[in-house]
This record gives sequence, C-alpha cells and structure tokens, in this order.
Amino acid sequence: MTTSHSQSASGATPGSGRVLALMVLGAVLLQMMPLASSRQEAGKPPPPAPRTWSNVMYLGGVAGIRGKSLDWKNRLTVSASAIRFEGTGKQPIRFEISTASIRAMDYSGHKRGNADNGNFIGGLAGGLIGSSIKSTDHYVLLEYLLPDGSPSAVLLRLHKDNQEEIIAALRAVIPATEAGPAR
Repeated sequence: MTTSHSQSASGATPGSGRVLALMVLGAVLLQMMPLASSRQEAGKPPPPAPRTWSNVMYLGGVAGIRGKSLDWKNRLTVSASAIRFEGTGKQPIRFEISTASIRAMDYSGHKRGNADNGNFIGGLAGGLIGSSIKSTDHYVLLEYLLPDGSPSAVLLRLHKDNQEEIIAALRAVIPATEAGPAR
C-alpha cells in the first residue's frame, strides 16, 4: 500500500514515464536539427572578405557613365555581393556591379616591346637591346546583365603589382555560368 501511496503523492501515473521519455527524446531531436544544418554549412567555404586595391583604370563600358579614368589612383573593391569602382579626378567615376549579374570574365595580358625606341636610339644594337625590354598591360573584361536583362560589359586595366590578386578575387566571387568557366 505504501507503494501506491508514494506514486499518488509524487503525481506519477502509470505511463507517465513514457511521456517523459518522449518529451526528452523530442527535446534532444530539436537540439540536434540546427546542429546538423550548421554542419552542412560548415562544409561550404565562407565567402571571401571584401578586398580593395588601388592602381586600377576604368576604360569604359558601364551604362550611363561617360569617359574613362586613366589615373592609377582609383579604387576597386571586390566582395561576394558586388564589384565597386571609385574613381578620382574632377568628375569621379563610380559604379557598382552585382556579382550575381556577371556572366563572364576574360583576362588578357598584352605584351608590348620598346624596339621602336631602341631603333631610334642606336641602330641595330639599340634595336636588339630595345626589343628585350617588354612590358605587359593587364586587362579584365567583365560581361554582365543590366537590371532590365540587357547585356553590358566593363573593361578595366590592372596594374602589374596587383593583377594576380584581383583576378583571383574576381574568380572567387563570380558565379559559374553555363557559357563556361571564368578565364
């Protein structure tokens, strides 16, 4: 009799242990669900942090912007959501392109020699010396869609000191397209 008296005193009824076990199991499952989804997101690399460079020229292409920014003192910021250009000068050029709208990227390095200058300086010997002096101009073309769906493109000239970093940052944030990988 004391056993039935102690059960009623504690408020426990037959089967209440099962209810308690189900409640504990449910609480454990609820705690595990966010943990499982955070593990899936942990497998995905985080988006790269925004980076900014100077020594970039804007050569044209953005809708609604006239002119070029042929000064190296401009700033280019590459982030996971946008590519921003901030020019300097009397009429500074500024624009932003959503990375989601970019459809292709093309990089080219154009080598040019100074053989013409060498020929002028000293005939054949100057031509040989001048032809060995070369520099490379680095260009990146970004093709993207305007908000109305029409295609557009922007051409940038990159400095030799930062072109590799900028190209790597652009490749990291530009989404892969069906037309092919970003080059």
